Amino acid sequence: MSKDVKKEFLPFYYSDLDAVARHLEMMAAKGWMLKSFGNTCEYEPCEPLIARFNVVLCPAKDADSSQIKPEAREFIELCEDSGWKFIDHRGPAYAFFTTDETIPNIVTDEAERIEAVRKAGGRSRFLYMANIGINTAQFLLRLMNALTEKDPVSRGLSIALTAFFGLGVILLTVGLITLLTSEKRWVDSANAAISAGKPIPRSDDVVLRRRKAYSVTFIIAIAAATALLIAYAMRTMSPEGRSFLAAMLIAAIPLAFIPRLFGKKRSPAAKTFIIIGLVLGYLLLTFILLLIISAVFGVFQ
Repeated sequence: MSKDVKKEFLPFYYSDLDAVARHLEMMAAKGWMLKSFGNTCEYEPCEPLIARFNVVLCPAKDADSSQIKPEAREFIELCEDSGWKFIDHRGPAYAFFTTDETIPNIVTDEAERIEAVRKAGGRSRFLYMANIGINTAQFLLRLMNALTEKDPVSRGLSIALTAFFGLGVILLTVGLITLLTSEKRWVDSANAAISAGKPIPRSDDVVLRRRKAYSVTFIIAIAAATALLIAYAMRTMSPEGRSFLAAMLIAAIPLAFIPRLFGKKRSPAAKTFIIIGLVLGYLLLTFILLLIISAVFGVFQ
């Protein structure tokens, strides 16, 4: 990694934006100014700086688009006119900073802020439930195969796949429950503060460390389960099946560069073409590798 850029994995929920802003202030005080607010945060070195950050949910329609829409641009210009400098955005969460301690926060209506978190959180809940539905369908399908399959090898693979998708359902469900619990706790405390005539309490940096622990655990668990599943498949499949699997796995290695393709802000049309190209390229590379493997090892002879 370049010494001129620091990258950080920073997962968060929309109810954690105060904690994110406080974290960015801490990084600036250490000499790292936020540069990119994409899937991971990127910082560039700076003189240690006492700065204020506001990470707010943009109220404009399609604010989560990678290309900033005119309505969102108007919101940015309004904030910059009031003294807040725009840096970048991740979905509908827009990051601003200022060194002026006298400038009011961007969102001063606390009730409006609560409603924005509720609306933005709805999309996250939908994505979680969609993923849970897909994994549940796969789990039930593989379970039926495991119960009806006569061949011991095929039944063993079906059982392994059932366990794999079952793990995915469990982890995603835990994530959804955590999201719902976190949002409800934040909304309740925010409403209680408003009723008492007090400002909404700011969440601390502990919540971000907890989010990162959840996310890293999820990634490690899925990676370990995937590795075990592949190892089991390679051991039990026929030579032809192992050749197919090996070709598919080797062809997937270039997919590790996908984040670089999406690192820059691209239009939805450009992303669509990239995805289509990746799928076609993956299929073609798999076919070529399969021909090479079969020729080298004489699998299909």
